[in-house]
Amino acid sequence: MLERITHQDPIIVGPGIYGRLPITVVNPYEVGADLVADAVAAWDKCKSSCVVVDFGTALTFTVLDGTGTTVGVAIAPVWLLR
Repeated sequence: MLERITHQDPIIVGPGIYGRLPITVVNPYEVGADLVADAVAAWDKCKSSCVVVDFGTALTFTVLDGTGTTVGVAIAPVWLLR
């Protein structure tokens, strides 16, 4: 459907494409695609070191250094916040 609407091939975010992204994922098989998508968006906006906070099913913190390398990820289940 996306291909029909946009006339472009969709990009499936997963470990296979991480090498083509503007960030470096140290161990691509340990970082979920949602966290990588968050990190790419943050890097595109900031172009510097940053912490990305995502409040979804879990509360996640993804840290990028000044070169765009993913330094670490912390995940907290949302139920801990209640």
